[in-house]
Amino acid sequence: MPHMPYMSHVPHVPYMPDGDQPVAEPVPELTFDLAEVLPADSALGTAPPIGTVEPVRAAQVAEAVQALNHGRTTHSAGAATRATGATAATRSVYAARMRTRATGEATGNAKRSRAKAARAKAGAVRLAHRTAMRRVKRAGVKWHSSGGCVDRDVRSCTSLASVRAGTISSVIALRKSSQCPIKITGGTEAGHAPGPFSHGNGYKLDITLNACVDRFITHNYPLYSVRGDGARLYRGPSGDVYARESDHWDILFR
Repeated sequence: MPHMPYMSHVPHVPYMPDGDQPVAEPVPELTFDLAEVLPADSALGTAPPIGTVEPVRAAQVAEAVQALNHGRTTHSAGAATRATGATAATRSVYAARMRTRATGEATGNAKRSRAKAARAKAGAVRLAHRTAMRRVKRAGVKWHSSGGCVDRDVRSCTSLASVRAGTISSVIALRKSSQCPIKITGGTEAGHAPGPFSHGNGYKLDITLNACVDRFITHNYPLYSVRGDGARLYRGPSGDVYARESDHWDILFR
């Protein structure tokens, strides 16, 4: 609260009964502390006179706008750089994955090719009659000879001498996939037609007819041709050929 001006005390004038005028004492002057009543401008924060504020220069505005635009451009450039970097990184990862996939596929193909070659090599092995018989019997495949013999040079015999291992593996696979009884009645013995994929060369076997195996072959393998002797030819998924003759199946195992 501002300091109030100091006013000196006015003394009491006594009453004079005889009519004489009292002698007044001198009236003291009012004294004001102007420094306290009106503080200095520096204490009140005096505003500068009107009209003395210097206007903002156009150059300063231009500089501010340029700085703002530069910031935006820098941000955009940074975002574009980050996006480009991300795209490049994504492409790099994708390329690496594709190379890995291609390498894996090439490795897988090479392994499959080697396995196929190994199977072909193993399938081309020629077996002795006893070895072939041991394999088919173990798999539940039966064998029958009309002459009761195994001599390869006798037509009435049923021999498996020099049969391909792949041929024996294929007839065992037919037994497992069809779950049908299989009985071999013809092998590498004499009396069959010659040729590179013939009985004598270890590629063909004869098996007896039965309702189970007949149905399995005709329902699962497509009919694709008829042989000159009238036998219907069915082709298996591995390229095997099943010829339906009058009293047996004449099968070429690839």
